[in-house]
Amino acid sequence: MTLALGGRRAVMEALRSARAERVLCVRGSRSTEGLRQVLLEAERAGVPVEWVDREHVEALEVRDAQGVVAIVRPPRELDEGGLARVSSDPAALLVILDGITDPQNLGACARCAEAAGAIAI
Repeated sequence: MTLALGGRRAVMEALRSARAERVLCVRGSRSTEGLRQVLLEAERAGVPVEWVDREHVEALEVRDAQGVVAIVRPPRELDEGGLARVSSDPAALLVILDGITDPQNLGACARCAEAAGAIAI
């Protein structure tokens, strides 16, 4: 199973975290500094880039794709038993989120959780 993440920031994070399997760029997208950075990071990470029609990206139903989408492996999910194993330390920090609709908010929460030493989100 894979997921589609849209937008330059989300794609950059997927590339940096080694979760991206490939990057889709819309043919005719404006060549911005952000897009150039995505292409450079994809090359550095060895992730293939495919140029596709806008309709292809729209079919993925990615909101605010900004002309670029990463196809990524989903994060590992933990069931209750797995969560109990990784959180056996009473001082372990677990972050629980609800109702996140803006990917930038989720990204900010994830970065803060990582900086604080959270074991899971």
